[in-house]
Amino acid sequence: MRSRPLWKARIQWLPRPLLILALVIGVTGVGVLPSGIASGAPLADQVTGPRGEVAELEGFDLADLGEGEVFRYRWRFTSFLGRLAGLFLPGRGDGVLSFKPQPEGALESRLEITSDEADSDEYWLYAALMDPGTGRTTKAWSDYRYRGKEKRRESEIDESGVVDIASAIYRIRRRPPASPLRLKIWSDGKIYPVEVIPGPTRRFPWGQEDRVARSYRVVGVEEAGSRFWKGRLNLWISLDPQATPLVIEVERSALTVRLEMVPPPVEENSAGDRG
Repeated sequence: MRSRPLWKARIQWLPRPLLILALVIGVTGVGVLPSGIASGAPLADQVTGPRGEVAELEGFDLADLGEGEVFRYRWRFTSFLGRLAGLFLPGRGDGVLSFKPQPEGALESRLEITSDEADSDEYWLYAALMDPGTGRTTKAWSDYRYRGKEKRRESEIDESGVVDIASAIYRIRRRPPASPLRLKIWSDGKIYPVEVIPGPTRRFPWGQEDRVARSYRVVGVEEAGSRFWKGRLNLWISLDPQATPLVIEVERSALTVRLEMVPPPVEENSAGDRG
C-alpha cells in the first residue's frame, strides 16, 4: 500500500484555522475583555523549591489585585512549520491574559485567543480558578468554538502543586523561582509533571524606553508512572514591581505561537515640552 506524501497530508491537515491553532496551543483562550493594562501586585522575593519535589503553592491577597489585571497581545506563528501553516490558515490575531477576582472569593485566570481572519464567534480558551487562601488551582477548563462545533473540558482539581497555563503565569509572576522548580500542569483534562526553569534576561522596546525581562521555560519532565507533557511554555516577565508578562510563547506539535504584549503608543513631545 502506497503511503500518502507528507506534503499532501500536511496540506489536508492545515486548512482548519482555529482548530489547528487550538492543537498548536493546547493552552490558550478567547473572549472579550476590557482593553488596557493594569498594574500587578509587587514581586515577592525569589524562591527556590527542592528539585524533584513538587512545590507547595502559597496563598495571596486578592486585595493586591484590586479589580484585576488585563494584558492585551498580538500573536503570530514563529516556527518554520508555523510559517508554513500561515500560508493556509490565519497566522495572526489577538490574545488576552486576565486575572480577575470572583464574587465567591476565587481568582479566575484566563488566556484567550482569537484570529483576525476567523469568524467573530470562533475562539479558544484556557482558564482556571485559584484559591487565594492556599494558592492552589481548584478548577480548570478549556473551551473552543469552531465552525459551529464546540468542545469543553473541565476538571475539579484536588492535587497540590497543580497549575494550568494561565495560573502558571500568575504563579511565576508572584513567586519567580531562582532555580528549577517542579510543578504539575493541567492540560486538556490531564495532569503532567513539569519543571519551571529560569533563564537569562533581555531588553524589550517599550514605548519611549526599554523594559528588562527574565525568561522562564515550563517543560515536561520524565517521571515513572506519569504522562509526559510534550508542550512547552516560554515566558518573558519584566523585572519591575508589575512583573508584566511581555511575551508568551507556546510550543506544541512542532508549531510555536508567540504572543507579544501590545506596548503603549509612543507619545511625541509637544513644542512646549521640548527643552
